[in-house]
Amino acid sequence: MRKNLFFWAIALTSSLFIAGCSDEEAQGESAQNEKVYFLMSPRSLTRTSTGEDYETTFVTGDAVGIFAYERMSDGSEGKMVVSNTKYTLGTDGTWQAAEGHMPVYADAKRSINYYAYYPYSEQATNPEAINLTIISDQSAGDAANYNISDALAAQNTTTGKGAKVVKLAFKHIFSLVQVNIDGMDATKDAAITLQNIHSSATLNVKSGEATTNTTEPKSEVKMYALPSNQHEDTVRYAYRAVVPAQTIKKGDVLLTVASNDKTFQLKYSADVPYEFAKLRVINAQLGESGKSNLDIPQSDVTIEKWGVSDAVEGEGTVEETSSVNPEEPPTPPETVTSFSPEFTLETAFQSAGIFTKQKITGDTEFWFHRENVTPATTVSIVSEAEGPAIQLQTEGVKGSWNNSNIGYHCTKLFERAFYTLSFKVKSSIAEGIVGLGVSAAGDDKFFQMCKPDWNDWNRTVTTYGSIGGNWIEKKVNLNFTQALNEGKSSGVTEYNTTTDEDVKGINIYFYNYALNNQLFIKDIKIEKRQ
Repeated sequence: MRKNLFFWAIALTSSLFIAGCSDEEAQGESAQNEKVYFLMSPRSLTRTSTGEDYETTFVTGDAVGIFAYERMSDGSEGKMVVSNTKYTLGTDGTWQAAEGHMPVYADAKRSINYYAYYPYSEQATNPEAINLTIISDQSAGDAANYNISDALAAQNTTTGKGAKVVKLAFKHIFSLVQVNIDGMDATKDAAITLQNIHSSATLNVKSGEATTNTTEPKSEVKMYALPSNQHEDTVRYAYRAVVPAQTIKKGDVLLTVASNDKTFQLKYSADVPYEFAKLRVINAQLGESGKSNLDIPQSDVTIEKWGVSDAVEGEGTVEETSSVNPEEPPTPPETVTSFSPEFTLETAFQSAGIFTKQKITGDTEFWFHRENVTPATTVSIVSEAEGPAIQLQTEGVKGSWNNSNIGYHCTKLFERAFYTLSFKVKSSIAEGIVGLGVSAAGDDKFFQMCKPDWNDWNRTVTTYGSIGGNWIEKKVNLNFTQALNEGKSSGVTEYNTTTDEDVKGINIYFYNYALNNQLFIKDIKIEKRQ
């Protein structure tokens, strides 16, 4: 999906067969409280991409999110009337509410402000804070990952009461980067990777602006090779990727190129901005030593497609860093993408002392139990119908993150990235409460917790209440790039940036935060955010 694309919201009576109604017929009807469906103009069901000419189209299966607010007589916004309704493009060229989503209805008695965005996110609840993340590997030959990374937003705040047609002109909110390579070491099967990229942003669909999440760790983005690279007469090969707006500092690595059994590292002598809704072109010549060069010209794409980026004055360097053996690529350190600590009926919990006096570290993985209250929490493994579960039983004193808890000491290597901790829990009382937190490798700080939309939750430990007698799954999002030297369940506004040492292992904590209660926990898993 891309710019120059328009949604038309057409009010139809619910008794009409939508697929059989022409555009002109739909626009000629009057409606009140009638179903709305969306169709594209111009229609294109061949690709979901920005083509080599930078034009953009929607295709079958694409999904957008729609928000709508009542517009008051003074121009202010009233209540929300549509909240993140998902619409998908069908094979017949019409946009329909997805399964499980209430269709949007027109209302001749109210003026409505419409807001739409792409790609759809089920976590979006606030149109002013939608978290969108690009795909880190956009190199797939079908361009699917490249295309879905191209976030779009549209607004219409001028429709009148009973408006039949609502036009939404979508605009790009990220930046398009194109790298062109030529020279004797440039090949059609080269692999190009952007470096030092912040990969997510928070979209305010009302304003159409996106704020890049610069607190996240930087990563790399594999670029998509244009199909024209495979033409026999091609002498310059082009690659593209979509990234949130940001600036690569001078001297930092812009990108790496693996071509002709060699690896090249490219830098520039000035800051290189990837700008909001603009195209950035980078030209690199790969040749013999001393003949390689890099320049960043003004882009030549018209504003109706992608905005024009100014040239960046400076000098680039193209340095060959190593030879590449395509049969034996270098193996990066293995990091955790998904991990589940295991236990059996025979599992023992090692006594780990008091949190303030003894930290849990070391190269051996184990389950532990901390206790600094009387009477102590009783810890055991019990047999349930679905398998073993951890039981935490309190008698008069509830558990806490620093006095009475259990946990798992994991020595695996993680990334300074975002993870989700999930588990199943039940309680012997209707109002059971489970507490949890995750500390760093040194057990001296707890990682930042995030809300379901990945914004800051202002805490490093948390509790979930109303745990009853049936198993229920709970999840908490974690930011391994930020931490605090204590467990706090609210009010945290500042964190410390973590180091690589902090993620060379973690400690997962659980505690029973209710009195005189048996709490059961199982199916614990931590997964990296994709």
